[in-house]
Amino acid sequence: MTNHIGQLMGTEIMKITRTLFAITIAVSILCSCATQQDTSDIDRFVDRRDRCDHLAGEIPDPPNPERMKEVIDGIDKYCTGTDAELAALKVRYANNLVIMNKLNQYESHVERKKRP
Repeated sequence: MTNHIGQLMGTEIMKITRTLFAITIAVSILCSCATQQDTSDIDRFVDRRDRCDHLAGEIPDPPNPERMKEVIDGIDKYCTGTDAELAALKVRYANNLVIMNKLNQYESHVERKKRP
């Protein structure tokens, strides 16, 4: 009778162990999903700001009025508002070292500097 009880207890322990393992895996998956931030705003900012910086280097020399208008229109489109957006993103992601390293690659005050 001891063997039967011992086998029964061993089976129950295995069931409990499997259940706890499954619960642990489920909780781990839920926690990892909950801690991931949506950083699409960072991707949009980086794309916009890189276009801004690129256009600032496209000032024609010697001046070409048609090209100058294209460049200035692009600078107005992509640079306007990026100083405030960069500052807001730095506040939002202040605790995220990876994102802060990316954001710190950009100058804080470019809107006045970029336009000829």
